[in-house]
Amino acid sequence: MSNGIYVVVEQRSGKVQNVGLELIGEATRLKADLKDDVYAVLLGSGIEGEVDKLYHYGADKVILVDHPYLKEYVTEPYTKAVTEIIKKFDPEIMLFGASSIGRDVAPRVASRVRTGLVADTTGLRMAKTEEEYAKEAAMGCADPTRALLMTRPA
Repeated sequence: MSNGIYVVVEQRSGKVQNVGLELIGEATRLKADLKDDVYAVLLGSGIEGEVDKLYHYGADKVILVDHPYLKEYVTEPYTKAVTEIIKKFDPEIMLFGASSIGRDVAPRVASRVRTGLVADTTGLRMAKTEEEYAKEAAMGCADPTRALLMTRPA
């Protein structure tokens, strides 16, 4: 059973950054195949005014973590907050931007929750053909119809 597509939306100086909005758009494309909700994860302090923007860009639900320690990006508080969200909600897919924040926090979170990480992808899509399903099944994928395929430049 799936637990949604989560997007970590970055904010700087209390304003949502475009990289997160773009990722919400990408998540809504995946949603069409997975039939899952898109969750925007927004961390900061005094940023509740930015929540409506996330719904406007396609988020079905927003998880807002508002705490003074999260006002500006600091590695450890952000890592801890995102890790706790993953432990509580168990998302199927989690997307981070390829920004300085995303590149800092994503590998730390992946390590703490003991999962894989693919960085710097240029394309995301769900497996759709019998050949793709067969390849995913051969690699041990429990449900190849829900396999996320990523394009990454080599």
